[in-house]
Amino acid sequence: MMRQVYATLMKGAVQLGNEEYHSREEYSKSDLDAANKSGIHLQYKKEGPKQKPTAAMRIGSAFHALVLEPDIFETEFIYKPEILNARSKDGKEWKARQEEAGRTVLNEDDKEQLQSMTKSLLACKPAYELLNADGIAEQSFFWKNEQTGLDCKCRPDYLFKDGTTIVDLKTTTDASLKGFSRSVCNFRYHVQAGFYLHGIEQATGVRPDRFIFVAIEKTAPYGVGVYEADSAMVSNGFEQAMIDLKQIAEWKNTEIYTGYTEEIQQISLPAWMSPKKNNTVLPSMEDIVLF
Repeated sequence: MMRQVYATLMKGAVQLGNEEYHSREEYSKSDLDAANKSGIHLQYKKEGPKQKPTAAMRIGSAFHALVLEPDIFETEFIYKPEILNARSKDGKEWKARQEEAGRTVLNEDDKEQLQSMTKSLLACKPAYELLNADGIAEQSFFWKNEQTGLDCKCRPDYLFKDGTTIVDLKTTTDASLKGFSRSVCNFRYHVQAGFYLHGIEQATGVRPDRFIFVAIEKTAPYGVGVYEADSAMVSNGFEQAMIDLKQIAEWKNTEIYTGYTEEIQQISLPAWMSPKKNNTVLPSMEDIVLF
């Protein structure tokens, strides 16, 4: 049975490199995030200059490759030799050669951070079991959204070969349940869960049942949390994804990509900023004891 499911999944999967996947024009979850801000944010993401990776993005990409695709890590990343001075002529020339060959250079601090994060991740039993289950990493899936006619794509970090589970590896500042719940809201990870589960079903005919986040902190002691999106989160995320796609379709049809507002809007303080009475009770003269 699992072989049949796996064969079905692979028929719908496309094996692409990370750069090639991101260069394709289909709409991804990050496109939905841009659209959720405004039309001009989506337009800029699609047509503007390519964003230069930040230090945090570089570490995140390196960690994903190190854990999920070690062969890719070996070809796309390289540690600077400790004996090489990065500021020297030799050091600068060496770095230029690596970057020309398409490799991202990681320094000694990056190496220590990545090794410590990996050690912490492997020490977490549920995370270790999920990422060592029989699965496939970084496969690309493409489908047409029936309601809008838009072409969409997704690239799950790790997909079980039996088609039941998607595992998503997240680097974060706070991997506790409370802290990561905030990240889910702030970065719209619920939209990713709903969008990916639906997308893989559309692309392959196989509907995964579970979307599990493996969250790891980027600073010592590199705490790890493992959380499964519940049905309400998945449903909410899919509904929001559909709202975003419908808005994108409208902008695309009219060729008018709007900003935040086209008229004056009223702005108010949030409820928690409302003035509060000072309930401090001053003592009466009878309560004051003179010494």
